[in-house]
Amino acid sequence: MKASNIKLFKYVIPVLTIVTIFACSKLENDALNTDENLPSTSLNIKVINTKNNLPEPGVKVFVGRKISAQEQYQIVDTIRTNASGEFKYDARYPNQYRIFLDTTFYTADTVNLAIGTATPNSIVLRTNPKFGMSPVEINVIDSAALQPISNFNITVSYRAGGKNDFTLVGTEKTDASGKILMSLPWPSTVKAKVADADVYKADSAFVQHKDDIGTAVTLKISTLVGLDVNVFDYLDNQYVQGADVKFSIKKQGESAFTLLDTKTVSAAGKASIFVAFPSEVKVEITGLKFFKDTVFNVNVPKYATHTLSAPLYLKPPAYNEPVMTNLRVTTLALNNGITLADPQDVTTDRKGNIYITDGNTHRIIKVDANGNTTVLAGSGTAGKTDGPGATATFAFPYGIKVANNGSIYVANDNGSASTAFHAIRRLDIAPNGAATVTTIAGSGTSGAADGIGTSATFNRPAGLAIDKANRYLYTAEWGGARIRRIDLTNNQVSLIATTGSNPWGVALDENNQNLYVTAWNGNAISKINLANNSVTAIRTGATTNFKSPRGIYVSSQGKIVVSNFDNPGAGQGHYLSMVNALNETGTSTFSLVAGATANGDVLGAASSARFNGPIGIWYDRYTGNWYVADVGNKKIKVIRSSDI
Repeated sequence: MKASNIKLFKYVIPVLTIVTIFACSKLENDALNTDENLPSTSLNIKVINTKNNLPEPGVKVFVGRKISAQEQYQIVDTIRTNASGEFKYDARYPNQYRIFLDTTFYTADTVNLAIGTATPNSIVLRTNPKFGMSPVEINVIDSAALQPISNFNITVSYRAGGKNDFTLVGTEKTDASGKILMSLPWPSTVKAKVADADVYKADSAFVQHKDDIGTAVTLKISTLVGLDVNVFDYLDNQYVQGADVKFSIKKQGESAFTLLDTKTVSAAGKASIFVAFPSEVKVEITGLKFFKDTVFNVNVPKYATHTLSAPLYLKPPAYNEPVMTNLRVTTLALNNGITLADPQDVTTDRKGNIYITDGNTHRIIKVDANGNTTVLAGSGTAGKTDGPGATATFAFPYGIKVANNGSIYVANDNGSASTAFHAIRRLDIAPNGAATVTTIAGSGTSGAADGIGTSATFNRPAGLAIDKANRYLYTAEWGGARIRRIDLTNNQVSLIATTGSNPWGVALDENNQNLYVTAWNGNAISKINLANNSVTAIRTGATTNFKSPRGIYVSSQGKIVVSNFDNPGAGQGHYLSMVNALNETGTSTFSLVAGATANGDVLGAASSARFNGPIGIWYDRYTGNWYVADVGNKKIKVIRSSDI
């Protein structure tokens, strides 16, 4: 095998002296030729043990070539004899060679040979072992594929019997069949380990070398490393479970990537794979409905588990403004045995998850983008206990909204009971989707006191709205006929306006300059200018297609849509309507969107669909769907235009 470092020596019998090479343009003797393009011939070299006159396997032999008339030789190869005690060497001619033995374990012998023609040559080196010697065969294989690894550096050492320390023999490369055959003293313990520990895992193997028969050992090399990709939403750090991640690999020396595998992001937010190294790996996360494509390359230079971050960025809304033509009504499917008893409000985040408040079961329900239904928070018992979602309690949760940073806000309405549960709650979502509930405002006692956090009091907070900056949260007090604002930087609660009887819905316009409010018993819609808190009447009094409004939504272009709910089964208002002529003197008019004055549970075209008490409404700009909390039918209805 080729020596990694070029050595020079001058031979003076019987001493080998290392000298420094010098350049010369023409040698004095034509046979002193360093031209690598010379023709070659076969040189057969055999090593004989003179004690038994048998071939000696695994002996290290040096091949030197004369490079000057001053008896300078350059070591051009270091080779071990094979199992038959010999090897063939490809010698260039015309040249003069010196073949000699490594004397670490054997007595010296040297043969000088001039080669001038293509005729094959044979030589024999004769030696006596200095110790009891026999061959050790080291087999190096890939621990994953169980295939031989050629041209791989292995460091070999041995520990003689009765000794504590290992003696280094040296570092050598495996042959084409992944083997190293070397003669070593016995009895001893032989250690073979990975030489390039800065690149590969420091795998090693030991074998007891007991007698003159020889032995073998297999060293398994870790040629694959773990590559973990953490996939998460850049805005809220939540895992993007279920996304497919495509891995392609370009190994060292290759010019193009080859597809390796596609992995799915786990519940722990990871896509994991084993890859060969050194290599370059391409990671592709594409084709997701709500997130932009992400593609990046990573170098895998050595053995080590590589953990990468793959933040995903949301696409812009596909349906920023609702299409109101050819609307059809369907029902949101739930699974996992979860049903609704008293749905009050519904909202979405920006990646397809749907959140529902189920009033008299005191729970927050989540339907993820894949349709999987879970109880996000609420034990089912009425209360205002904070903590992990499964043990936290709510009391008739009404309004619900998701902030741009992923936090979810819920109004603890308290229902009609006299218990002290009036509060505003926040759900913080961990990367794995688990919720933790915190009360951010309201002592629980009914009242009208402003203040910071739990020093403030509310009277049945209902609908919620949050601005784009995640700075202000607004709520309508069903029992107090007030509109309150919570500054989310310090949870300061302030009164901004009073309204008509039983306000429920609140919605901000696109620029967060105005807040629109529905008053159920007041049959009214008001607009509050948030710059000065002045109140303008949009509608006062029931009219055609408008009676007992609850939920409200204001689109990016100013469309105002409300849900009208007289009472389940009363037959006086179970529909959605839209302002078609805005008048800020309280005389705006409305057109019918879906449903009718008569209650029912009918799906299909919006004009023939029926609801039974629509309350909270929400439009999802990312899917183009409207969602309606149909309390009397205990369902969430979905409205969508067939034109999109």
